[in-house]
Amino acid sequence: MNKRLDPDMRKQQIIEAAAAVFARKGFYQASMDDIVQESGLSKGGLYWHFKSKDDIVTAVLDQFFSAEMDEINEILMAPLSVSEKLRQLVTQMMADTVEELNAYLNIWLEFYAVAAREGSFRDRMLVYMQQFIELFALLIQQGMDNEEFRPINARETAITLTAQFEGLILLWAIDPETMNLLQLAETAVDIFLEGVRKHT
Repeated sequence: MNKRLDPDMRKQQIIEAAAAVFARKGFYQASMDDIVQESGLSKGGLYWHFKSKDDIVTAVLDQFFSAEMDEINEILMAPLSVSEKLRQLVTQMMADTVEELNAYLNIWLEFYAVAAREGSFRDRMLVYMQQFIELFALLIQQGMDNEEFRPINARETAITLTAQFEGLILLWAIDPETMNLLQLAETAVDIFLEGVRKHT
């Protein structure tokens, strides 16, 4: 049993080491040798799991988003109104963002910078952005179906909502000392819900 688990544990060890190296040096300055040294594994062990630095960067990116998606899906299944689900969803996402970015702020900003320059990273980021948009669109459609929300274009509204929160995160990343991300996100949700709520 332990032998079967060992490859996964080693892979996770490499991902955590790489995240620490990327946070210090950035994607371009970091080398595979840096990751080997940080992980405590041999170079052969590293290359057994990851063939290139790009593969490791992708794995780090996957880990950031997959954990968040699991939490989001739990909230979507909760027996709450759509408005409450949306509030809980945004609160959880922003709380996770504060925790993760405090540790890996440089990585997060570089994700955006690299995605703007390189198609493979941009495509990867788009996959995750589309997942968030589809989740928001699903919630908005549910809100219309149960008559919490007035009739609107669910997908266009979801894109606008996603852009709003991504913008807040970027602003907070640049000036975390003066911006309270959680409070700003709650304000954004209040404004959004007031705009889409069906008034009787």
